[in-house]
Amino acid sequence: MTTVPPKQRIPFISPFARATLDTIVVKTLTAPFEFIKIRLQVQNQLLKTGNLVVAYRGFFDCFTRHSLLELFSGNLANIIRFVPTQFVNDTLGGYIKQLFRVEKENNNNWRLFSNVMSGFFISLISLSLVYPIDSARTILAVYPNRYSGINELFKYTVSTTGYSSLYRGFFVTCIGVISYRFLYYTLYDLCKHFSSSETDNSFSFSFIRGWITTIAAGLITYPLDTLRRRLSLDPEKLLYSGTLDCTVKIWQEEGFSGFFGGSIVNIFRAVVNATCLALMDHQFNTYTQ
Repeated sequence: MTTVPPKQRIPFISPFARATLDTIVVKTLTAPFEFIKIRLQVQNQLLKTGNLVVAYRGFFDCFTRHSLLELFSGNLANIIRFVPTQFVNDTLGGYIKQLFRVEKENNNNWRLFSNVMSGFFISLISLSLVYPIDSARTILAVYPNRYSGINELFKYTVSTTGYSSLYRGFFVTCIGVISYRFLYYTLYDLCKHFSSSETDNSFSFSFIRGWITTIAAGLITYPLDTLRRRLSLDPEKLLYSGTLDCTVKIWQEEGFSGFFGGSIVNIFRAVVNATCLALMDHQFNTYTQ
C-alpha cells in the first residue's frame, strides 16, 4: 500500500516579508510600463522645455527609444518608498481602522465610509513620509541620465529649490487618494454584490474583480495623477504656479486628451499587477494551507 506524501509547505512568512516580496517582484516586473506611462504622461511638458525633441508616437516608439537600463530608472525609489508605507500600515493601520470601525449590522454605506476614511488617513500619513521619494521616482524616470541616484537628486533639489519643492503636487495627490479609494471600494462591493459565494472565492473571479475595479478607479482619477506628475517636474514653478494653473494650461494647450497621456499603458500595467498579485497570492495560499 502506497502512502501519499504530505503537501510540502513553505516556511512561515510574516505579513511584512510577504508584502515586501510581492512589492519587489510586481514593481520590478511592471517598471518598464510605469516608465513609459510617465514619459507619455508628461511628454508635452518635455517638448515645451526642450527636453524632448520629437513626440512619442505611442508605447512601442517610446519603448524602442530607451535602453533596457533606462526602462528601470526610478524602480529602486519605487521599492524603497514601500518600507515606510508598510511600516505605517503595520503600526498605525489597526488603530486608525478601529477609529472608523462599524458594526456588522450597519449598512453598506457606513462600511464604505469606514473603508474610505481609514484608508485615506493611513495613506495620508504614509504619503507625508514617502512623497519626496515618489517625486524622485517621477524625476528619475523622466531624466534617467541626469542623476546618478536618489541621493544626488535630493541634494541638488534641496540646494536649488528647497526641500518643500519635493512636495509639489502633494495636495492634488491627497485628493486623488480619497477619490480612488472611494471608487475602488464602491466598485469592489458592486462586483461582490453580483457574485455568488462559489465564484467569490475563485481565482478567476478574484482576478477579474481586482482588474475591473483597479482599472476603472485608476482611469477616472487619472487626470489627478497627471497633474501631480507635471507639478513634480516643475519645482521652480517655471511652467505652473499651482494645481489650478496646471489644470487650465493643460486644458487650453492640449485639450481633454492631455490629462490622459499614457492611460492605455497604465491599463496594461494594472493587468500585469493584478495578474502577478493574484498568482502570488494563489501560490502562497496553496503552499501554506
